[in-house]
Amino acid sequence: MRRHRHYWLLLLPVIGMGALGNLIGELLGQYLPVLTQGVEFSIGPVAVDLYVVGITLGASLSLNLAGFVGALIGFLLFRRF
Repeated sequence: MRRHRHYWLLLLPVIGMGALGNLIGELLGQYLPVLTQGVEFSIGPVAVDLYVVGITLGASLSLNLAGFVGALIGFLLFRRF
């Protein structure tokens, strides 16, 4: 019998291992420059001013090759366990 899985928990290992991979890629980037090549996505700051409260929202994601490999390992670990 297959147990019920909460797939939103997939974000935890993927983001965690991706961040660890990015860190390792930055640390080893001086020895293997290919690890630091990557992409960056960003949603610029959006400001909402309601005269009483002002809110500014924005987000960015930076992923290098080592971070992608780390995220892939996190996905595979999730599927395995």
